[in-house]
Amino acid sequence: MKRNIPMILLAAATVSLAFGQTETTPAKVASQAAVEAEFRQIENQWAEADKNKDAAALGRLLADDWIFLSPLGPETKAQHLAGLKSGGDKLESITFIEMKVRVFGNTAVVTGHEHEKSSNNGKDTSGDYLWTDVFVKRQGHWLAVNSQDTPLTHP
Repeated sequence: MKRNIPMILLAAATVSLAFGQTETTPAKVASQAAVEAEFRQIENQWAEADKNKDAAALGRLLADDWIFLSPLGPETKAQHLAGLKSGGDKLESITFIEMKVRVFGNTAVVTGHEHEKSSNNGKDTSGDYLWTDVFVKRQGHWLAVNSQDTPLTHP
């Protein structure tokens, strides 16, 4: 009987984990919907700040150690905000096509697909982009700590 106890405990733990992972309650669905709505709002605020060249508003969404990985190379928060103020980057319009939010404790990963009309120092950068923003909850507020854009090119 003593030899069977570890096997029984292992089986019980496995079954318990399996049921815990598949449980979907109305409260969980509502909670996920609220989190997704919160990040859609943050992403829309970010887009508006970019369009309006509002460095102060964008600065409130980005952590001081934020880094942006763009097709042109890495960029810090200070560099990005300076570029926004100088007028070199121009975002005329943006349409979010798809957005997915995944939360892992105090960290959230938001991925999406967008179409934008934009330019960088006079060069047209309009098109579709896939992007990832990583947020960390600090002192009760979600702040972006890392972002990445990938332009979609069509042959």
